[in-house]
Amino acid sequence: MNAALQAYVEEAFVSAHLCVWKARITGETLWVLLGSGPPASGILGVGVLSHDAKKLHFTGRAPPGHVRDAARSALFEGATLTRLGERSVLVETREGTHLAVLRGNNVAVLSNQPPLDEELPLERARERGAAIAEAVASAAVAFFQAELTGALKKARVKVARRLSAVEKDLAAMEKADDMLLSAQWLLPIAHSAKRGQTELSATDWATDPPRELKVPLDPARSPREQIEGMFKRARRLKAGRAFAEPRRDQAKAQENALSDLLTHAKEATNLAALTELAERARVLAPKDFALANAQGGGGARKREERVRGHRVYTASDGSRILVGRTSQENDELTFKLARPHDLWLHAKGRRGAHVVVPRNKAEGVPQEVLVDAAHLAAHFSEARDEAVVDVEYTHRKFLKKPKGGAPGLAIVEREKVIAVRIETARLATLLGEVP
Repeated sequence: MNAALQAYVEEAFVSAHLCVWKARITGETLWVLLGSGPPASGILGVGVLSHDAKKLHFTGRAPPGHVRDAARSALFEGATLTRLGERSVLVETREGTHLAVLRGNNVAVLSNQPPLDEELPLERARERGAAIAEAVASAAVAFFQAELTGALKKARVKVARRLSAVEKDLAAMEKADDMLLSAQWLLPIAHSAKRGQTELSATDWATDPPRELKVPLDPARSPREQIEGMFKRARRLKAGRAFAEPRRDQAKAQENALSDLLTHAKEATNLAALTELAERARVLAPKDFALANAQGGGGARKREERVRGHRVYTASDGSRILVGRTSQENDELTFKLARPHDLWLHAKGRRGAHVVVPRNKAEGVPQEVLVDAAHLAAHFSEARDEAVVDVEYTHRKFLKKPKGGAPGLAIVEREKVIAVRIETARLATLLGEVP
């Protein structure tokens, strides 16, 4: 891409493993990709797609499974793409020249760096675009399939619980007529009964043979008041049937339909089919079905918005590390954003930032990621100039906030300590200061 073919970036999506830029060039909208497919595919690098071709491979700005890095994405929006390489893209931003480059399967963003690889002509990038987009999308299928099937199962459980509750209500409504009849026989006796009785009995002469009716009473309340309450409850139950039966039928239909969608989701082989199933689930059960990642527009987007007040760094394996900036942000990061199973770190006995490594439940933290996070905890603390720093770490669930404590103050239980020897090159890479 030479100077005559400069492209203006309208939107940017940057994650740990993928960059997607929506750009305008000579009256045309292009999608520039920097990413890779599954390791076995051998497909990685830079490609360019037309707007329509990109839709064939994935909707949204990126396939599922990629978490948008808000800070790095914002860096590129409004910038100009000036050069395409085999595995890098050179961009002129408001802050200067930046190079987005693939290192293995990870994306690094370098500042004021010269081009690192051979220039890729635009026409050649167009030829490669579909292959890279297809590989990136195929790598997302397994992730999206697992997330979709999980969301469908959760939705089905919610619907089943609601169905059980409605059927329980309907079972009680079946007894409404009997309750009304019993109340009619008991009311005359209740008029003469005195407060303090624990039971009221009467004979139902309308049955053959006659049956004995017994109703337990609250001795603290008037017997008449309690029998009149039976009338009111029975009438409410009878009136509720008109609403409960349609709710039961709807829940049964939703449960069956969700089961069908779940079967189809397990058999789906591409993003288009999975996306269609997700849309059908949203329409079918909007209150019960929700996807966690940004593709579904649910929790992950809200979670990402809440991250914007914190530093976000990328560990050696591509996972995110969140670092608080102030005491207030430390407090929010630890006690509002972090989940129970996330890893939490802090320079032991020193003032400094809270560091959080988001983890899925039952997912361990690789040793290299732990060391990366410990480096950041040490760097953003009073001990940043020391060669060896003790860093405490534990799961978020083992932290408590003392009542009335200052922002960022945390009581740590079940802590472990790592003595991290600061590696200058590792820290510089984490901070994005070197190639």
